[in-house]
Amino acid sequence: GDDDDATGDDDDATGDDDATGDDDDATGDDDTTAADSMIYGVTYTWYGIPQSEVPTGGTEVVAHDGMGNVYGPVTSHPQTAQYELPLPAGTYTVIATVWGYQETMTGVSVAEGESLALDILILMDDVDAPYIYLYPETTQAVDVTLLPAPGTYVHTSFPAYNGGWSVTAEPSGLLDGQYDFLYYEATVHWVFQTTEGWAVADADVFDWFEGQLPALGLTAAETEDFLDFWSIHLPPAPCYLIYPQPEADIDQTMGLVISPAPDSLLRLWLVVQGSATCTPLPAPATSPFVRDGFTAVEWGVVLDAETF
Repeated sequence: GDDDDATGDDDDATGDDDATGDDDDATGDDDTTAADSMIYGVTYTWYGIPQSEVPTGGTEVVAHDGMGNVYGPVTSHPQTAQYELPLPAGTYTVIATVWGYQETMTGVSVAEGESLALDILILMDDVDAPYIYLYPETTQAVDVTLLPAPGTYVHTSFPAYNGGWSVTAEPSGLLDGQYDFLYYEATVHWVFQTTEGWAVADADVFDWFEGQLPALGLTAAETEDFLDFWSIHLPPAPCYLIYPQPEADIDQTMGLVISPAPDSLLRLWLVVQGSATCTPLPAPATSPFVRDGFTAVEWGVVLDAETF
């Protein structure tokens, strides 16, 4: 839950067209007195791919007046995501939090007796293009199930996910006689470490991936798939900060169940941030991935959209 993950849409603080459009409170009651002030609206989350705003019930909203006074929290309605927060007249910092994500809006002013419409939009993150490879020792049926954390979901897949994949996997990795991998994209919670990693200049980044991904456990063919995808989709930046993620953190936001269970499993997710400078980062501890018996491999990238 980092403030940088929020959209910071200042227009919402003016109570313009992004608001709910009700001149009274969020419930439509007409009992607001001249001595009462409040902000009201709907809390949303925004997912990057595809772009979509989703009303998000259960969002906690609180206001700070800069003098040590805190108003709230109130929680947005579980179905409609509407909220009401009574306040004295003044200027506030409004903070909305849901699922570890946070949006901070400063300079929100409400006059005496005013009901200010303020919709709040929180940006969540996507994991882009995870590819899952399956290499059984003999041709066999394999079931693959993703377990998104509450508040996240799979929004893109090929072949169609529909709550799970059931495929016939060959030792070569061929699935159902036609696919080389299972593909999906999903919203994820920000549970990721951004301390240990690598800083790589723009001019060097694809050569770096070509050399480093095999050291992290990918085969030449899997590395080629990675390069084919990201040579098209990686946003431009002077430098890239690349952070490998512990499998425990990956499992926390997107569980993966494969049946029968593989003997060897690699889940390689990289968080990538854009940076104006290439200051070296503390090197992460890595260990070789040993493929023994039925092997399953996944790679994916989480772009920190606020840094591009």
